[in-house]
Amino acid sequence: HAAQSIGAALALTACTPTAAPAVLAPPNALVAEAWRVVDRNYVDRSFNGADWFALRQQRVSAKYKSPEEAHEAIRSMLQPLGDKFTRFLTPAQFESIESAARGGVAGVGVELAPLPETDGGVRVTRVIEASPAEKAGLRAGEVIVKVNQQPLKAPLTADDIASLIRGAPDTRVVLTVQERTFSAGDEAP
Repeated sequence: HAAQSIGAALALTACTPTAAPAVLAPPNALVAEAWRVVDRNYVDRSFNGADWFALRQQRVSAKYKSPEEAHEAIRSMLQPLGDKFTRFLTPAQFESIESAARGGVAGVGVELAPLPETDGGVRVTRVIEASPAEKAGLRAGEVIVKVNQQPLKAPLTADDIASLIRGAPDTRVVLTVQERTFSAGDEAP
């Protein structure tokens, strides 16, 4: 009977917090939640050699003036993973993808990859067969520099640019690609 009493007392002592838990500011809580989601679900437990716990400490302990700063911190936290399928989407970007999946918006039939931060534009990595992009003559490797006459200025992600290109089905969009230059004697592609 004495052992049961001691066990119960130890359990109560262990469960009683000695200090109030820290409450994170909303942007910091968002960063911490993003870290938790990736920590629970990321397949490569080496985290591509990144010090995953140090990244959490750095990002969660920082002071953010806005949700946008927290979003950028999450993106920078995910970057060392080097995984194109692990990325952070803002609520607006997520809604855009959800809308496209429901059929509310359509794209032109391309896959995009961002260029280095100093460049404006995005590289077309794939053109879908029989898509509006293919019918218009867009080719993989080309760089889109304007959407509807608006120059694409860094820093824009491929998702940002895709959201500019997407629209209601049958909506016209004008894409301007980087001018192709040829030297005398070269064959045109």
